Amino acid sequence: MQMQNEVADAYRLDVGIERLVRLEGPETTLPNSQDLSPAELPPLSRLGDLLPAGLDQRIEAMVMPHPADRSILGSRRYPALLSAAQQYLAGVAEQPGPHQQACREALAVLEEQATLKRLFDTYRGLLLRA
Repeated sequence: MQMQNEVADAYRLDVGIERLVRLEGPETTLPNSQDLSPAELPPLSRLGDLLPAGLDQRIEAMVMPHPADRSILGSRRYPALLSAAQQYLAGVAEQPGPHQQACREALAVLEEQATLKRLFDTYRGLLLRA
């Protein structure tokens, strides 16, 4: 323990303003290399070596899904699908069971998304008229 205190005292960053400005006081030196235990640790593995191969493609596919039926993204079909999903989740959320809370949370997300879509449409309409 005393050796650690000596090492800590020898390499302290708080040397005082007199030492920095006037070069007064004891000189700060680095500790001996034999007292440095972190250098003895093995090097850390690279993150790429730890992760499975192709993880970046899988993450990209999860973030940007490619639906099999692209017509669901159309301006007429997408709102109808959202409305149908909201109605279905509302019906399921009313039934008691372990899925009730998850359905309520999903329903709240869809309702918020619909509200944001209406707000976006309002702003877009105002900008087009301006």
